[in-house]
Amino acid sequence: MDSAVPVQGLAHMPQAFRAADAWNIHASCVVMGRAFIIVSGAAGSGKTSLCHQLASNEARWVADDRLVISHTEGLFYFSAPKALHGWAEQPGAGPVPTDAIDPDPTSEDHIVWVELAGSAQLALKKQISVLGKEIGCLHLPQRPTAE
Repeated sequence: MDSAVPVQGLAHMPQAFRAADAWNIHASCVVMGRAFIIVSGAAGSGKTSLCHQLASNEARWVADDRLVISHTEGLFYFSAPKALHGWAEQPGAGPVPTDAIDPDPTSEDHIVWVELAGSAQLALKKQISVLGKEIGCLHLPQRPTAE
């Protein structure tokens, strides 16, 4: 679809990490109920902080900072790379253990993609293309930086 837009961080990812059937991307992911919430953005944009807030409100960690996404037979699979599974960065404290899960696969209907970027405006991007499927994307302002 023409309305698909690239996710920040994917365009510059080495091709080796963008195989036709799997991506290893700079993003964090939690599951809340049946919804997979994927948070992408530049380093320091607040991905981990947002996921920590969601995890304190019933969400379960899947991955922090690196997310492996694959798609097969109509289902998406999400996981952390093995070395990072069960860990999340705690701002100011370093890596801390989490109750990370290896969730069941899901369809694109249960995926919420949140992109943190520099704009102070809230905007709903029509869609992004993820492994050949169109996913809705919510654009939120990134965490303010200290000056």
